[in-house]
Amino acid sequence: MPAITQQIHLPQIQKISALALSLHNIAIAETLLKTAKNQGATFSEARITFELAKYHADQGQWSNVITMFKDSGVIENLTKDDAAEANLLIGSALQQQKKHREAMVYYEKIKPESIHYRLAQLNLATANIRQDWWTDAHLAIQRALKASGSERDELYYRLYTVLGFSQLQFGFYRDARESFRNISLNSDYINRALLGLGMAALHQEDFIGALNAFNLLREKNENDISVAESNLLVAFTLRQLGQSEAALKAYQEAIDYYSTLLSKQKEAISSITPNPTEDLLMSKIFLRPETRNNKQLNEIAEKITIISNLQKYSLSSNRINELAAAKQFLEKEYIGIAQELLDTEQESIASYLSQSKFGLATIYDGK
Repeated sequence: MPAITQQIHLPQIQKISALALSLHNIAIAETLLKTAKNQGATFSEARITFELAKYHADQGQWSNVITMFKDSGVIENLTKDDAAEANLLIGSALQQQKKHREAMVYYEKIKPESIHYRLAQLNLATANIRQDWWTDAHLAIQRALKASGSERDELYYRLYTVLGFSQLQFGFYRDARESFRNISLNSDYINRALLGLGMAALHQEDFIGALNAFNLLREKNENDISVAESNLLVAFTLRQLGQSEAALKAYQEAIDYYSTLLSKQKEAISSITPNPTEDLLMSKIFLRPETRNNKQLNEIAEKITIISNLQKYSLSSNRINELAAAKQFLEKEYIGIAQELLDTEQESIASYLSQSKFGLATIYDGK
């Protein structure tokens, strides 16, 4: 590393830090940061600090993110794009700590011309929603949508999803349905959009419209929380339409569906193996997208893969033992987190099953 430390002032130091952190070698990045500080290389210090902050954010270490940026001079010495992303990171870290008002200050620093503007406005909207400030939330989303121009990417559809559910929450049912209709059938958010459409229609007592949306969801052969919810909602909507026999059948089908799903989840919990890249992440047993894409779980899986690749090389016995111990620790941690996530999903499935049984019982009682 001596050759690198002699050139600590060069912009390439940021890329070297990013590469080291991508391999979870935080020690190299911290050594480079210390060298930059000792040599008074303020620009390199800011760039390395920024890369470390991004790494901590990926690890979900939000207090560390805030600590990295406690010196205001760090952001001042970053490029315009990196400075905007730094403000986004600080805002996200504060929001994760439930400090929504403080987070908003940092989101508002990001200018419309920034590539991070739309996400900043979405986060700003979320912070407003958390405080029941729906007017400001909707304005923030509209600004982000305007900034999208003709671009129709997943962030665009995510904006409409958040807007739709916010409108649903605050009683703007017609507006909510219009928002959900803007989401592409090919988007990852289409299932949430169909669920939202159905819920808004229910509130408007448009039971036919609600049933159509829920049926579209139920017919999908996907492990997805919205698809799971639709099985109960189809039965409920049929009952609102006065179709008792159809509702009876739908409730029984929902009971069978949730019972099978519950069994699959229990089997998954009991058979989790310490090979995450070929197990849960690939089989997609999780129902919720945020669970399937759990950052902590994915990071651990990535670390296990890196260690597995290193174990293929000829190494000293001490190094072999160190890697084996590290891998064993990570595998245990992975299994623990996966089990906890599956337990949480099981609670939801059990709740849907209970509601389906109750719905079925009330129909029988009414006969």
